[in-house]
Amino acid sequence: MKKLYAFLYFAVIAAANLLPICLHTAKAAPVNLINNSSVESSDSVNSSLPQGWLQGNWGTNSATFSYPSAAHTGSKGIRVDISNYTNGDAKWYFSPIAITGGSQYSFSDYYESSISSDIVAQFDDGAGHFSYSDLGIQTPSISTWNQASLNFTAPITAKNVTIFHLINNVGWLQSDDYSISTVVAGPTAAITSPSANSAVSGTRQITASASSPSGISNIQFQIDGVNFGNPVTFAPYQLSWDTTKLINGSHTIGATATTNDSQTVSATPINVNVSNASINSGNIVPNPSVETADPSNSSLPQGWNKGTWGTNSTSFSYLNTSGHSGSRSLKVKMNSYSSGASYWYFAPQPVVANHQYDFTDYYKASVVTEVDAGINLSDGTTQYLYLGATYPDKTNWTKFRIQFTTPANAVSVSIYHSIYSVGWLQTDDFNLSPYSVVGFNRPIVTLTFDDGWQSYFNNGLPILNKYGFKATDYIVSGYLGDPQYMTTAQVKQLSLAGHEIGSHTVDHPDLTSQGTIKLNTELKNSQLTLQTLIGLPVTDFASPYGAYNQTVLNNVKQYYASHRGVEDGYNAKSNFDIYDIKVQNLLATTTLAQVQSWIQQAQATNTWLVLVYHQVDSSLNKTTEPYNTYQSDLDSQLAYLKSTGIAVETVKQALAEIQPQL
Repeated sequence: MKKLYAFLYFAVIAAANLLPICLHTAKAAPVNLINNSSVESSDSVNSSLPQGWLQGNWGTNSATFSYPSAAHTGSKGIRVDISNYTNGDAKWYFSPIAITGGSQYSFSDYYESSISSDIVAQFDDGAGHFSYSDLGIQTPSISTWNQASLNFTAPITAKNVTIFHLINNVGWLQSDDYSISTVVAGPTAAITSPSANSAVSGTRQITASASSPSGISNIQFQIDGVNFGNPVTFAPYQLSWDTTKLINGSHTIGATATTNDSQTVSATPINVNVSNASINSGNIVPNPSVETADPSNSSLPQGWNKGTWGTNSTSFSYLNTSGHSGSRSLKVKMNSYSSGASYWYFAPQPVVANHQYDFTDYYKASVVTEVDAGINLSDGTTQYLYLGATYPDKTNWTKFRIQFTTPANAVSVSIYHSIYSVGWLQTDDFNLSPYSVVGFNRPIVTLTFDDGWQSYFNNGLPILNKYGFKATDYIVSGYLGDPQYMTTAQVKQLSLAGHEIGSHTVDHPDLTSQGTIKLNTELKNSQLTLQTLIGLPVTDFASPYGAYNQTVLNNVKQYYASHRGVEDGYNAKSNFDIYDIKVQNLLATTTLAQVQSWIQQAQATNTWLVLVYHQVDSSLNKTTEPYNTYQSDLDSQLAYLKSTGIAVETVKQALAEIQPQL
């Protein structure tokens, strides 16, 4: 679903991944994690490649890769030359190596170059999601081997890393003797959020990190030198802080960690500026309905620009007869495509750092499109944040809505609603506003299991029974009785035991690609089959793949009281849409700490958290079956959920509780 842009190589800043300096100096471990780190061994199939190494090149440039080349040690090194350059970069890089999220690593290599080069870390979470950290520009060195040496901290979700030592202009770079090693630290503690000297407002999460060879027993937070809240005994170590209870001005945050062997270590206190009156409550998008043309160029809306990158043929239109509201709207048409994306975007607008924002726009499209935030940071870099995908609807104006939190050093933001394939996209009525959560009377968690897998019935249901939880099971009615899926008797047994049965269509198609007759058949026949089977109304529906548009929703509303997709988020009074229920998605790589943080967020904000599971099987491979949860992981997650005492309800029960509060 997600298309990650190549320009993200430079987009994600090191500050998002590097933890504040701790109280103890770490000592680097000597073990080099990179195989064939001195590139002395050639690939057994292709002798022009070092074993375990790859070539990378994107954008418009002419790159030549050489192996072997001059060496720092031994007889072989690697080299890349760019002879013509418009955009992009070129680099050698080693096959990704396994790392531990949240851990600190030391990287070094030796290089010679005719131009400045850049070192970028690429992290992945094992499920196809990538993030990048620019680790630093290296100065040219034409005749002397220089050593690049730096430390970095892996994002908490990272499973693997590789390093791009790259050039992005006409010139050459040769390198050798690469190394990554783990930095072994003694007891440490650090405030990780908010950042020092940042402005804070509303309700914020205070977060700290801590480590010790003996393990961490707890972390006690302090505000202005006074203990705040109870000690936090599990990671992530965080508490919700209502800044509105303090006067505006400077305040100090501290944290003290106690280790399992009874040592204590205090983080360096940080100062923050409480500034609740500084947030503008209105729409910050200039010319949000694009009704006003630029006085100097009538083909542009005032305050807006055209954007495109990569290899494609795109035309931009500023329409004056077909707006969602008013007469104006924006259109992007991609006529041919090899790479990149195209979009209209407004001039970046100032934002408050570390604050939630709500974005909406209205769109029509012939293809799948993507929405991203480009966030300019105080250090001059830009971080790109994926906000979501939209599905084709050529006829109806469809509303896209998402909430996101700006980074701790955010300065300004623009939004890119992009097209990246042959087709067209039309947009209008943009809104980007500060967002404050208005919660319900209490937090609620709902467990949902999609498709009707036999592995869920055999392996997951006993764990739910162990903790006394009931779930909403979205069943694909046409799969009933297939070897990997539940039987009709098992679905009926679930219903009789108090679990809710919801619909997930007859055949699990992408509903956005179906004609009207097929669409209604999938919705209606699944409902009739399941209602006949369990003898109860089936009122709640989930779209396969989370793919839907306004046409799909219009038809869903004819049969069902609610609709659930797969967009990330929490459901609150301030953003509630019964036909767009937000969720958190469980993957094979989801950690217990991540689930704990979701539950803690729901508790801190009195929101409704919906968790989406699929298979429950300990024998499935995490790479080939990413939508799976191991029994041991499910047991740990539900054990924690039980320990919190939070209400666990089916979708139908939760809706019955929260709808009277709206």
